Amino acid sequence: MTDYPPPPPGQQQPNYGDAKAQAKAAQAYAKAQRPWYKKKRWIALIAIVAIIVIASVSGGGSDPESDDLKASDSTSDDSSTSKDASTDSKKDDEKSEEKSEEKSEEKSDPVGSKDNPAPRGKAVQNKSAKYRIDNVEVKDSLSQFSDPPAGKYVVLTLTVENVKDETIQIGSGDFTLQVGGNEIDASDQAFLLDNAFAFDDLSPGLKRSGVVVFDVAPRDAGKGVLKAQAQLSMDDAIYLKLGKN
Repeated sequence: MTDYPPPPPGQQQPNYGDAKAQAKAAQAYAKAQRPWYKKKRWIALIAIVAIIVIASVSGGGSDPESDDLKASDSTSDDSSTSKDASTDSKKDDEKSEEKSEEKSEEKSDPVGSKDNPAPRGKAVQNKSAKYRIDNVEVKDSLSQFSDPPAGKYVVLTLTVENVKDETIQIGSGDFTLQVGGNEIDASDQAFLLDNAFAFDDLSPGLKRSGVVVFDVAPRDAGKGVLKAQAQLSMDDAIYLKLGKN
C-alpha cells in the first residue's frame, strides 16, 4: 500500500459538493452574460410580434381597385334589384288592370240588352233572328195616299236574318219604339210602302231588308230604342238604338 503525503498546511482538499455548486454558478453566470437577443424568451416574443405585424399588414390593407369593383358590383346589384322590382310592379299593375277590365266586362250587360242597346249599324241576335238598323228617316208623309201623322213619321230600315233551322215570320208587330218614357207600336200606314214587313216568311239562313214606321211626337223624332221580339215566341227581346252612339 502506497502512502500519499498530506496536503500542505493552509490548503484544504475540495469535496464533490463544492465542485458541483461551483459548476452551476459558472453556468448561470455564462447565461447571464449572453446578449438579450440570444435568449429563448426574447426570440419567442419577437417571433409572435412579427407574425402579428405581418397578419395586420396583409389583412388590413385595402386595394383601391378592389374597393371600386366591390362598390361597382354593389351599385349594379342595387340597380338590378330596383329594375326587377319596377318590372314586377308594372306586371302586377297590368294584371290588376286586366282583371279590372275582365270584371267590368263581366258586370256590364251584353250589347243588345235593355240596359245596353246596340248602336245603329250593329247587328245583334237572339235565338231566332239577327237584327240591325240600317237607316232612320223622319217624314211628314209616307205617300200621297197615307194619312198625315199626328206628329212625325219615323221610318226605320232594318235587316233581319233567320238564324234558326226552320222558317220564321217577320211582321211589323214584332217591333215597338221606346222613346220619351213611352212604348209605341208600329203604324199600320206602313202597308202603303212596298218593302214594309207584313208577316213575311223567312227561310233558315236568309236575310230580308224592310221598313217599320212609327208615328211619334216631333220632339222624339229620330230618338229612342227599338225593341225587336217575334210575336208568340219565347226569345229574349233585342234592343237597338236609333242613334249611332
